[in-house]
Amino acid sequence: MFTYVSEDFGGATVTIGYVPQGATGTPNGHYMDMAVKITPEAVEGLTIGFGMGETEETAGTTIDEQTMYAKYSYGSLTVGAQVGETDGPNASNDVDFDAIGVTYAVTDDFTIGYNQSTSDLAGNANDQEAEGMSASFTSGGITVGGMINDVDNVSNGTEDTEGYELNISFAF
Repeated sequence: MFTYVSEDFGGATVTIGYVPQGATGTPNGHYMDMAVKITPEAVEGLTIGFGMGETEETAGTTIDEQTMYAKYSYGSLTVGAQVGETDGPNASNDVDFDAIGVTYAVTDDFTIGYNQSTSDLAGNANDQEAEGMSASFTSGGITVGGMINDVDNVSNGTEDTEGYELNISFAF
């Protein structure tokens, strides 16, 4: 993979990536993307971005992908949102995605978060809907964190799933 990341131009950065034909994930085609991230100096705590790419995993089947996001942090609160879409030659390649998340640093040591997302596969009656909650606590060199996630209609099917995780890490 070839990647170029520009220097910061007044709060804007450009990233370009290219994966040639024959690489893992692109056995019959190629992948190329471009993204712009802007952190405007006039609005402290705001970051916005847009990315687009084109992949051809199967020769002759080009899929266009676009996504944009905004994230704003003010004090202990951070809110983010993302929308994206994938367009291909048939409905099985067309996906609309949206997500929103929020985190809050209750104290310097304790943070909580919530997020939800929806993935709409064109031509499919079931939207994948996911939501999750997380929390972490840090004291000295020890961090304890956990999350609970719930996904309805996994891969736009009819199955639902839940996931739980607990982490403990030590910094020496």
